[in-house]
Amino acid sequence: MRGPRQSRTVRARSLRKVDNDAEHLLWRELRDRRLNGYKFVRQFPIGPYFSDFACRERRLVVEVDGSQHAESRLDEIRNRFMMANGWSVLRFWNVDVLKERTAVLDTILAVFEGRLIEQVIAPDLKFFPAESLRQHGPSSACRHLLPASGEKTPFMSVDTFWGTHGALRLRQSAAERPLLPACGEKVPAGG
Repeated sequence: MRGPRQSRTVRARSLRKVDNDAEHLLWRELRDRRLNGYKFVRQFPIGPYFSDFACRERRLVVEVDGSQHAESRLDEIRNRFMMANGWSVLRFWNVDVLKERTAVLDTILAVFEGRLIEQVIAPDLKFFPAESLRQHGPSSACRHLLPASGEKTPFMSVDTFWGTHGALRLRQSAAERPLLPACGEKVPAGG
């Protein structure tokens, strides 16, 4: 039988009603395609799990975690399940969403723009790329983001990506970095 399962729909709706402050603030930034036109949904079911936020088009799950998720074995199992099923997982702490929301949004965009493609486990962020991304690199629709043979890579290292104090900050502000087209988007002539 195709279509949504009633019990999962009811569970997703109930989870949407009890989001915490950090999830609520991040949702205000992600809803209605406010983040560079990317569509996100809340409490999206993936297998037996529900993601806090998911961009189905780019197969990215964004999780906002409280202290109960520190060193969680269940989160490791969940991450592996999502990665094996083609989803990349980006995990932020509640406090970072509340205090460093711009940096959190810049990090999400870094994944979409192909500037963050390798696994990262840092005190303030965890990123687990989908197994397909780790095995094959960005999809063919994203190949225009890759350098030509012999050119310098456009991807930032973790050291470049985050400041020295562990705060979730991009060293290169949005105003300083050139805008990159979204995957699948045509690069304008002359640009």
